[in-house]
Amino acid sequence: MNPEKEPHSRCIEVPPLLSGERADKMLAACLPHFSRTKLQILFKEGKVFHEGIPIAAKERLSSGKILEIKFPLPGDKSKSSMATSEIVPLEILFEDEDILVISKASGIVVHPGNGACGSTLVEHIAHFKIPLSAAGDADRPGVVHRLDKETSGAVVLAKTDFAHQALTNAFSARNILKIYTTLVRGTPSCLSGSIRQPIGRHPVHRTRMCVSQEGRPARSDWKVLETFGGQYSHVQVQIFTGRTHQIRIHMQHLGFPILGDKTYGYRVYASDPCSFNRVMLHAHQLEIPHPVSGQRMAFFAPLAIDFQEKLDFLRSHFHHP
Repeated sequence: MNPEKEPHSRCIEVPPLLSGERADKMLAACLPHFSRTKLQILFKEGKVFHEGIPIAAKERLSSGKILEIKFPLPGDKSKSSMATSEIVPLEILFEDEDILVISKASGIVVHPGNGACGSTLVEHIAHFKIPLSAAGDADRPGVVHRLDKETSGAVVLAKTDFAHQALTNAFSARNILKIYTTLVRGTPSCLSGSIRQPIGRHPVHRTRMCVSQEGRPARSDWKVLETFGGQYSHVQVQIFTGRTHQIRIHMQHLGFPILGDKTYGYRVYASDPCSFNRVMLHAHQLEIPHPVSGQRMAFFAPLAIDFQEKLDFLRSHFHHP
């Protein structure tokens, strides 16, 4: 299979039940996971063909006719803006014909959007010519979930449209296990707990989220793994929902802001033995049902180097066994 072309060119045969139907409506019925807007864009850009000739969305075809759809390669729009110096090797945890599991580095956004600058994870993947599903938005090929820019760790992407839909359904049904590790300021009085405060948009700072009774349900279960002199803690968090900035908001609400997270409560103290230059949050474990076989698969992302260094420093500084 040619990874540059095959996954991004698809042929659809007009089924008997849709014979004589408009081409756009026929494709919408055959490709329910594609948005109508995306299909219309493909028609307008001349990327839907019959016998090698671009056709209009309103054209009607009889059963048995073949339509070919050509999709843009992931990252084509922005690859030229990606400097060679930005290209870093991908830390692949797992790959087969259907999915790609990456350990994302801190400082890289998953996909373009929300005013983010710099190279993205999907651009890095495109550079290495790894095919991703074209089922989602053009700027988000293969993306079924994401991590914040400063959060490191495991993220799964879909390589086929079928896998994209199956994984999207699994995330929607909360059939995914997600466990994070984080460093926070302070030491909880209990060794474990569960916070189920709803999360919504901040009423004043619209780019932030907050605990809000008008927000959407959210659940984070946490347990303390280590403490450091009563000043810091190493905490594991399992989330059962995927709200934006969920762990960061919940830990702030508990009174234990994540180290380095200036957006949600972290402040630099003169007594700090070292600096924390990014949000100290890492997606350590991701468990999913394989989109084709249904088999449960667990992936573990080793701690990012900078996270491990801070953890080792705290252990050494506070003489933690």
